[in-house]
Amino acid sequence: MIQKSDSREVYEVALSLQSLGKIIDEDLERELLRAGADVVVVVSHRIKRAGEDATGRALKTKAKKTDGGYSKRYAARRREKGRQIDRVDLFMDGDLMPAYNLTERSPRSVGVGFTSDEMDERAEWLENYYGTEIFVPSEKEEDEIMDDAMSRIENLIEKI
Repeated sequence: MIQKSDSREVYEVALSLQSLGKIIDEDLERELLRAGADVVVVVSHRIKRAGEDATGRALKTKAKKTDGGYSKRYAARRREKGRQIDRVDLFMDGDLMPAYNLTERSPRSVGVGFTSDEMDERAEWLENYYGTEIFVPSEKEEDEIMDDAMSRIENLIEKI
């Protein structure tokens, strides 16, 4: 039987658990945002540094006459602007990849994509042209991001 003094202890424990739950929710939301930001960085770097799609294959032009990773004509335009031509990197004007960012956010989910319709349409065109997914993490990238997030969450739990 619960006595009056016990009910006070139960109330205090309930308040402590409620407070702890709020802290955990905030930590999980922060880790989810961090994982989303990691997706943006990892995918952007893969495209910029390796010129690869989400399966790890090099992006290749469909042009018959090429110079590096591009058609001869487009390579000349890139060279004029001081851009590299050895591999496709999708960084010509500098407006596509900065628009690749966190697009949705809630306590339980985060979305990654393009922040403008124009850049979203351009990305869709590029994926259609190259015939592959480009702006999503590879399975390996996704696993590494999730492993890092889980490790940080486990560390948070250990501190409780």
